[in-house]
Order: sequence, then C-alpha cells, then structure tokens
Amino acid sequence: MPTRLIDTHCHVHFSAYKKDMDEVIRRALADGVFMIVVGTQITTSQKAIEVAKKYDGIWAAYWEQLRVLRRWPVEFILCN
Repeated sequence: MPTRLIDTHCHVHFSAYKKDMDEVIRRALADGVFMIVVGTQITTSQKAIEVAKKYDGIWAAYWEQLRVLRRWPVEFILCN
C-alpha cells in the first residue's frame, strides 16, 4: 500500500490542466496522494465539486464572499 498523503490545497481542475487533469489525478491517487481541490470563484468552485464527486480521494473546498453566495442556488451551497 502506498504512503497516504493529502495535498491540502491544489488547483488541478484549473485550465492549466485542461488536457491532462484526469491523468494527473489518476497518477496522484495511484501513488497514494489524496487532494483537496480549491475553487476561487463560482466556476472553479463548481468544477472542484464535479472533480470531487468523480474521484474517491478527492475533496472540494470553496469559499466566496457572502454577496456572491446569495446568487448560488441553496442546493449547490449545501451539496458538499
């Protein structure tokens, strides 16, 4: 069993990884590295949640100012 590590703040769901995000995530998980993917705005927070739902060993974290959260559907805010 590989060593278990957690990258507590990563952005593998950002556009820099558009072409190889899934491969990067699969290699990390195979090597025992879990990830917390962090959104910085509405679109990247939504993508972080999508990625976390797709992979075991990946979690999403997101934060936005309250004025922005008011525009999000309640079910989106509460889904994770």
